[in-house]
Amino acid sequence: MDAYRLCFPDGVEAQGGLLLLVAVDVGGGRMEEGVPCRVVGRLTPGSPFPAVPAVREETPAELLSAVGVPLQLRGYAYLRTALGLIRREPELLRGLNRRLYPAVAQAHDATAPAVERAIRHAISVTWQRDGGERCRRLLGRICSSVGDAPSNGEFLTMLAQRLLPETAEG
Repeated sequence: MDAYRLCFPDGVEAQGGLLLLVAVDVGGGRMEEGVPCRVVGRLTPGSPFPAVPAVREETPAELLSAVGVPLQLRGYAYLRTALGLIRREPELLRGLNRRLYPAVAQAHDATAPAVERAIRHAISVTWQRDGGERCRRLLGRICSSVGDAPSNGEFLTMLAQRLLPETAEG
Protein backbone atom coordinates (compact mmCIF):
# COMPACT_ATOMS: atom_id res chain seq x y z
CA MET A 1 0.00 0.00 0.00
CA ASP A 2 3.06 2.28 -0.01
CA ALA A 3 2.43 3.30 -3.64
CA TYR A 4 -1.01 4.66 -2.80
CA ARG A 5 -2.37 7.06 -0.21
CA LEU A 6 -5.82 8.16 0.79
CA CYS A 7 -6.57 11.78 0.14
CA PHE A 8 -9.31 14.23 0.84
CA PRO A 9 -9.46 16.91 -1.85
CA ASP A 10 -9.04 20.49 -0.58
CA GLY A 11 -12.29 22.21 0.31
CA VAL A 12 -14.41 19.07 0.08
CA GLU A 13 -17.09 18.81 2.71
CA ALA A 14 -19.29 15.83 3.33
CA GLN A 15 -22.59 16.47 1.58
CA GLY A 16 -25.50 14.67 3.19
CA GLY A 17 -23.10 12.91 5.55
CA LEU A 18 -21.21 11.13 2.73
CA LEU A 19 -17.54 11.53 1.86
CA LEU A 20 -15.77 9.57 -0.87
CA LEU A 21 -12.34 8.15 -0.09
CA VAL A 22 -9.97 8.20 -3.04
CA ALA A 23 -6.76 6.21 -3.50
CA VAL A 24 -4.27 8.23 -5.52
CA ASP A 25 -1.19 6.77 -7.21
CA VAL A 26 1.75 8.75 -5.85
CA GLY A 27 4.48 6.66 -7.46
CA GLY A 28 5.35 9.46 -9.87
CA GLY A 29 5.59 12.22 -7.27
CA ARG A 30 3.10 14.78 -6.07
CA MET A 31 -0.62 14.60 -6.76
CA GLU A 32 -1.64 16.53 -9.88
CA GLU A 33 -4.59 16.64 -12.21
CA GLY A 34 -4.70 13.58 -14.44
CA VAL A 35 -2.95 11.29 -11.93
CA PRO A 36 -4.72 7.91 -11.80
CA CYS A 37 -7.04 7.55 -8.82
CA ARG A 38 -10.11 5.57 -7.84
CA VAL A 39 -12.85 5.65 -5.23
CA VAL A 40 -12.12 3.02 -2.58
CA GLY A 41 -14.92 3.63 -0.11
CA ARG A 42 -17.53 5.90 1.36
CA LEU A 43 -17.45 7.35 4.85
CA THR A 44 -20.64 8.31 6.62
CA PRO A 45 -20.92 9.81 10.12
CA GLY A 46 -20.50 7.13 12.77
CA SER A 47 -19.26 4.47 10.35
CA PRO A 48 -15.87 2.81 10.87
CA PHE A 49 -13.03 3.73 8.52
CA PRO A 50 -13.27 1.25 5.60
CA ALA A 51 -10.40 -1.04 4.72
CA VAL A 52 -8.63 -0.11 1.50
CA PRO A 53 -8.92 -2.96 -1.03
CA ALA A 54 -5.81 -4.50 -2.53
CA VAL A 55 -4.34 -2.47 -5.38
CA ARG A 56 -4.73 -4.12 -8.77
CA GLU A 57 -1.62 -4.33 -10.94
CA GLU A 58 -1.41 -1.80 -13.74
CA THR A 59 -1.66 -3.34 -17.21
CA PRO A 60 0.61 -2.36 -20.10
CA ALA A 61 -2.40 -0.84 -21.91
CA GLU A 62 -3.31 1.29 -18.87
CA LEU A 63 0.27 2.48 -18.50
CA LEU A 64 0.64 3.38 -22.19
CA SER A 65 -2.66 5.25 -22.05
CA ALA A 66 -1.58 7.15 -18.92
CA VAL A 67 1.71 8.13 -20.57
CA GLY A 68 -0.19 9.32 -23.65
CA VAL A 69 0.90 6.94 -26.41
CA PRO A 70 -1.69 7.31 -29.23
CA LEU A 71 -3.78 4.16 -29.66
CA GLN A 72 -3.94 4.49 -33.44
CA LEU A 73 -0.17 4.08 -33.93
CA ARG A 74 1.25 0.67 -34.76
CA GLY A 75 3.94 1.37 -32.18
CA TYR A 76 1.28 1.35 -29.46
CA ALA A 77 0.39 -2.28 -30.23
CA TYR A 78 4.07 -3.20 -30.41
CA LEU A 79 4.80 -1.45 -27.09
CA ARG A 80 1.86 -3.19 -25.44
CA THR A 81 3.08 -6.58 -26.67
CA ALA A 82 6.69 -5.78 -25.71
CA LEU A 83 5.67 -4.78 -22.17
CA GLY A 84 3.65 -7.98 -21.80
CA LEU A 85 6.70 -10.00 -22.83
CA ILE A 86 8.98 -7.99 -20.54
CA ARG A 87 6.57 -8.50 -17.63
CA ARG A 88 6.94 -12.28 -18.09
CA GLU A 89 10.67 -12.21 -18.91
CA PRO A 90 12.41 -8.98 -17.70
CA GLU A 91 15.77 -10.01 -19.12
CA LEU A 92 14.39 -9.26 -22.61
CA LEU A 93 15.32 -5.62 -21.87
CA ARG A 94 18.97 -6.63 -22.20
CA GLY A 95 18.53 -7.75 -25.79
CA LEU A 96 16.17 -5.43 -27.63
CA ASN A 97 17.50 -6.06 -31.14
CA ARG A 98 18.31 -9.73 -30.73
CA ARG A 99 15.41 -10.93 -28.62
CA LEU A 100 12.60 -8.44 -27.89
CA TYR A 101 11.98 -6.91 -31.32
CA PRO A 102 12.02 -10.30 -33.11
CA ALA A 103 9.55 -11.71 -30.53
CA VAL A 104 7.20 -8.73 -30.97
CA ALA A 105 7.59 -8.94 -34.76
CA GLN A 106 6.66 -12.62 -34.74
CA ALA A 107 3.52 -11.88 -32.69
CA HIS A 108 2.43 -9.19 -35.18
CA ASP A 109 3.64 -10.76 -38.44
CA ALA A 110 6.12 -7.93 -38.99
CA THR A 111 9.89 -7.50 -39.17
CA ALA A 112 12.14 -6.58 -36.24
CA PRO A 113 13.31 -3.32 -37.93
CA ALA A 114 9.67 -2.33 -38.54
CA VAL A 115 8.88 -2.94 -34.86
CA GLU A 116 11.86 -0.83 -33.75
CA ARG A 117 10.93 2.00 -36.12
CA ALA A 118 7.23 1.99 -35.11
CA ILE A 119 8.13 2.06 -31.40
CA ARG A 120 10.58 4.93 -32.00
CA HIS A 121 7.85 6.84 -33.87
CA ALA A 122 5.29 6.25 -31.09
CA ILE A 123 7.76 7.53 -28.49
CA SER A 124 8.56 10.58 -30.62
CA VAL A 125 4.88 11.46 -31.14
CA THR A 126 4.13 10.96 -27.44
CA TRP A 127 7.07 13.16 -26.47
CA GLN A 128 6.22 15.94 -28.95
CA ARG A 129 2.65 16.30 -27.65
CA ASP A 130 3.71 18.04 -24.42
CA GLY A 131 7.49 18.11 -24.43
CA GLY A 132 7.60 14.92 -22.37
CA GLU A 133 5.94 16.45 -19.28
CA ARG A 134 3.34 13.72 -18.92
CA CYS A 135 6.03 11.03 -19.21
CA ARG A 136 8.27 12.77 -16.67
CA ARG A 137 5.38 13.18 -14.23
CA LEU A 138 4.36 9.51 -14.40
CA LEU A 139 7.73 7.85 -14.95
CA GLY A 140 10.25 10.22 -13.39
CA ARG A 141 13.53 11.17 -15.06
CA ILE A 142 13.67 9.41 -18.40
CA CYS A 143 16.77 10.40 -20.29
CA SER A 144 19.99 12.32 -19.81
CA SER A 145 19.46 14.69 -22.74
CA VAL A 146 17.11 17.42 -21.57
CA GLY A 147 14.34 18.05 -24.10
CA ASP A 148 15.15 15.04 -26.29
CA ALA A 149 12.81 12.09 -26.56
CA PRO A 150 14.16 8.99 -24.84
CA SER A 151 15.59 6.10 -26.80
CA ASN A 152 13.51 2.95 -27.22
CA GLY A 153 15.57 1.24 -24.53
CA GLU A 154 15.23 4.13 -22.06
CA PHE A 155 11.47 4.36 -22.60
CA LEU A 156 10.89 0.60 -22.31
CA THR A 157 13.07 0.44 -19.19
CA MET A 158 11.13 3.23 -17.46
CA LEU A 159 7.79 1.61 -18.37
CA ALA A 160 9.06 -1.76 -17.14
CA GLN A 161 10.16 -0.18 -13.85
CA ARG A 162 6.64 1.12 -13.41
CA LEU A 163 5.10 -2.29 -14.21
CA LEU A 164 7.72 -4.27 -12.27
CA PRO A 165 8.69 -2.19 -9.21
CA GLU A 166 11.23 -4.79 -8.11
CA THR A 167 13.37 -4.01 -11.22
CA ALA A 168 13.89 -0.46 -9.90
CA GLU A 169 15.75 -1.80 -6.88
CA GLY A 170 17.83 -4.49 -8.58
